[in-house]
Amino acid sequence: MIEKEMILNEEGARNFLESSNATKESLFQVSRITSDYEKRKDDFNKDIKQIEEENVKMEKSPTKEEYELALETIEKYKKRQSDLKYLNRLLGEAIRQFESTKFEVNKAAKKVEFIGLTKDGKLKHTVSQAKGSDVFEEVIGKLIAIYNALGKDTKFLEEYIEQKERRSIYLGGIGSMKIQADDIKGKYDTLGRVY
Repeated sequence: MIEKEMILNEEGARNFLESSNATKESLFQVSRITSDYEKRKDDFNKDIKQIEEENVKMEKSPTKEEYELALETIEKYKKRQSDLKYLNRLLGEAIRQFESTKFEVNKAAKKVEFIGLTKDGKLKHTVSQAKGSDVFEEVIGKLIAIYNALGKDTKFLEEYIEQKERRSIYLGGIGSMKIQADDIKGKYDTLGRVY
């Protein structure tokens, strides 16, 4: 009988160990599932928070002035794109008057150099350079250079050249002065003296 109890106890112990291992595996899986759930829950909460923040930003309607300014900006952009398309067409027409052409563009120096061979065999070389306050636009620089090579008037192109926004600085006090931001070379004190 003692042997029988020992055998049952051994089997019970094996069964217990096997069920214990199964329980450990089950606990591990539950732990992993719980961890995944927590991570997904955190990700979900972050997504919800981000959506709520974006909705708060979007709920604020623009003022009438902001709306009108946006419309004005859009119209300026459309006009500028239309102008550039027109200028590109003029450039294409001018290039067709040459046998071969080459442009060297230096954006840092706001300079375009043109070399072209006319259909009658003459070599033309011109350079156009934007002024300090001009916004450099490659197509305008190329057009001015090629028109100069052809001897055409470029005065009409001035209306297409954009100017940098100039800001005035008022330096108050005795001997006060007003200077343009483009004119500033050094640091100025309140009396306008360079130091």
